[in-house]
Amino acid sequence: MSFTTREGVVVTAHCTSHLADPADSYGRDVTVNYTPADPADFTLDRAAEQRSQRQDVTFNVLAVVVLATTAVAGAVLL
Repeated sequence: MSFTTREGVVVTAHCTSHLADPADSYGRDVTVNYTPADPADFTLDRAAEQRSQRQDVTFNVLAVVVLATTAVAGAVLL
């Protein structure tokens, strides 16, 4: 994985743990916690990833509800 720190340092590292579905993770945004003295010493923020997934589920459920409501209203108006 590679990331850029807030200081502008580009870090490329081999990460095999705590990365869900590593084969399909190319281009995915993850939150990385690192020490400013040594950015290669980092951990992935699993809590931030789980919050993001919950927001995706909430958005998808709301979209389905809106679409279903629109379909019912359209059927009633026919």
